[in-house]
Amino acid sequence: MICQAIDVPNAQDWPAPVLRFRYHIFTYDVLWSQNRQKFFDSFNVGLCPSGGIEPTYVFTDGNRDPTSYDRFMDLGWQEGTVDLRPYAGQRMKICFANVTREDELFNTWTIVDEIRLVNLEHRIYLPVVLQASRAPG
Repeated sequence: MICQAIDVPNAQDWPAPVLRFRYHIFTYDVLWSQNRQKFFDSFNVGLCPSGGIEPTYVFTDGNRDPTSYDRFMDLGWQEGTVDLRPYAGQRMKICFANVTREDELFNTWTIVDEIRLVNLEHRIYLPVVLQASRAPG
């Protein structure tokens, strides 16, 4: 797990703060085992107040192909997002983690890149159209 504390902009400055990141998972394990009815390996993004110890996971991904258990899988580059509006104006710790729940036999690795905080506020400005006055005629 790797964590970083950030100040989430307040709602007046950034109405829609979002954490964006790209990630690439390599794994020998599955996210969920249907046979065993439990979670195995996953890549997670967690949040907690900057003084907190244990993050709450708000984003989870992993190998969702149940037929690929114990085979090496390259899941390719993907983009993830986490809505930070509920934490506007707060100092939060953001954590990226691989979680292995059941065994140490089949590993999972994740590369994380292009981590950025963006404002997804969409404002639409319509052009002002003044009605042209007609000349008498």
